[in-house]
Amino acid sequence: MKTTKIIILLVFSIAVIFSCSKKDDDISNFKSESIDIEGDLNINFDDLTVVTINGEADVDKNGGFNLDISNTIAEALPLLFIKDNKIMFGYYSKTGLNNTVSIDDILFFYFTLHPEIALLGLKNSELLAKIKQNSNYSELASLVKSSLNANKSPFDNTSFVSLINASGLGIGVEGRESKQAKSSKEDAFDFRYTYSRDGNIIWDKKFPLFATVGMEVVDASTGLSVSGPQIFDKKGIVLGLGSMAEWLYDYLTTEESENFGKFKLPKEGQYEIKFTNGVDNFGTKPLEAKVDLINRYYIGVNVLSIVMPIGIKKWLKENDCRDALIDIFRNLKLTPAELVITDKIAMDKFVKDVAKDAYTAAVKCIPSVEKKYLDYIVSITEEFNKIEEASNFYLLLRDYVFSNIQGWETRYYYDGVSFGELELTNTTGLEFITPTGTEFSGEVKSEHTYFAIVNETTFKYSIDRSPIQSIITSAPANKEYAIGLPFNINKTNSGDATLKENNINATNIEGKLSTTFIMGEKNSNFEIKPAFKNSGLASELVNLTQVDSIAIYKAAIIGNWTTTWDEDYDQDNTYVFLQEDKVVLYENGTGNRLSTRYSDGRNDDHTSSWGTDPYYDIKWSLTKSGNRYYLTLYDLRWTVNVGGKISGFPNMVCENAPSYSFKTKTVKD
Repeated sequence: MKTTKIIILLVFSIAVIFSCSKKDDDISNFKSESIDIEGDLNINFDDLTVVTINGEADVDKNGGFNLDISNTIAEALPLLFIKDNKIMFGYYSKTGLNNTVSIDDILFFYFTLHPEIALLGLKNSELLAKIKQNSNYSELASLVKSSLNANKSPFDNTSFVSLINASGLGIGVEGRESKQAKSSKEDAFDFRYTYSRDGNIIWDKKFPLFATVGMEVVDASTGLSVSGPQIFDKKGIVLGLGSMAEWLYDYLTTEESENFGKFKLPKEGQYEIKFTNGVDNFGTKPLEAKVDLINRYYIGVNVLSIVMPIGIKKWLKENDCRDALIDIFRNLKLTPAELVITDKIAMDKFVKDVAKDAYTAAVKCIPSVEKKYLDYIVSITEEFNKIEEASNFYLLLRDYVFSNIQGWETRYYYDGVSFGELELTNTTGLEFITPTGTEFSGEVKSEHTYFAIVNETTFKYSIDRSPIQSIITSAPANKEYAIGLPFNINKTNSGDATLKENNINATNIEGKLSTTFIMGEKNSNFEIKPAFKNSGLASELVNLTQVDSIAIYKAAIIGNWTTTWDEDYDQDNTYVFLQEDKVVLYENGTGNRLSTRYSDGRNDDHTSSWGTDPYYDIKWSLTKSGNRYYLTLYDLRWTVNVGGKISGFPNMVCENAPSYSFKTKTVKD
């Protein structure tokens, strides 16, 4: 295909000139330069007007014009070529062969005006690469060529408008999601506070919404905020570094962005921690006002970043437009009650009205010449869809105007300890728990341990998103281990039992509280309670009763036992089974043989020989020597003693040393 190169003569002055005069004496002050347009294009340049930030000029049939472009190039602003008050094409720089303006340069210009791409702030090379990688690239380039060859704007072609809208949205959403993934490894739909016992509250400042959410800590007794409004960053909208959106937001606000927010409770009391996207009458007035204003900033920033290239910031700043912009954003007419987000026509009108108001305010404080330049950009941005369901602007409106986002939890701070709602469960054992407390009994110096688990109510918020609104839900109050809660253990009577540990104990990483008591000679009572007031927990009472240890063992001995007899025939300590006696021991120190099983398999039942009169085969006794207990069973039939030193309790075992040629083992059944 034959390539036709059409020369555009760009004549510009080294000096800054704010005139678009074509007088000969003015032209002599410009340096001539020729620039080619690459590609098969046949543009009637004589119909065009070139517009820069400093003015405009007619283009002659050879592509020449007389206009200062130094500021436009210096500020990385596009040159605009106008026909019939409509942009035909524009470009920022020349990347074609031999310093020519390529189809890619023109296509790049169109894409920079797309709402989603304007927010990303991509480098030129990054955006151009994404455009060329897009599946619609070839068709878009072809449509640009055919339109310009017909001396028409590509935006007169509905196929081009539809295709660039879809392609720009795809590139923008992909870029946004990629940046979101890099900025957070956590579930993008969850949020929770982290509390420390010393009164600090910590939160991730990235809130999983496209709208701004604010939070505050309120003194429950006064209803006054002690923290002041604290603003979250939005996890949804990612303002690209270097984008007009980022600059505008920084220009309008002094909010600092850190990864985490932190606040320490200032004094003892009960506090309410609230967050909201500006729901009326939920937070304090200052919080609602600040959240509302920041969200309005973002709505305005979204609109203005589309119609104002990053280079325009110089003129906004020089002319101090900040107050005018803040004023218009503060007074944006946001009436969700009159809108239905699924009503495409109503929403489109709403967005256009917001855009019109924001733009009108922005350009009031800049010179008229610069305003005319921006007017042309505004006119072409109207061709882009701003309210597609996946767009930042749509999602921002959904999460701010059409959603009620709010959360509330209570925190207590007393005696230097911060805590939520607490719950204590005594896990010592059912056999020890009575209506009067935890009851332990035992002999002097015996050890007894009290166990409990303390849980604390926590909240985790989840965001459920739909096309029309976002809904926040709080999972059923979770009971998590209450770690590091201090408890006091104090004796409440004159008993002499002692503690094995200190009298201040704290819950461990599993929320467990344990303390061991050592039995004394006198009965003792203890109280276990939090080492801080207003915990909501009742005191735990522990009672220790010293008992006669012989009586304890005697009570445990009553019942069935089995005695095994082994015989050493060869006197070499090799024992073989001889017989097994099943016996029952009574409280009065007597007992009876139930049955006997012999080595030959024979089994005798002795219960039939008991008769009707009181009769017993066994007498038993219990003795104590030091810390050891001995059980003796005297078998009246065999006239021998069995039993021995007791090991284990209550599952007792008695073994005697071999005597004569027998060894016995008596076990409690």
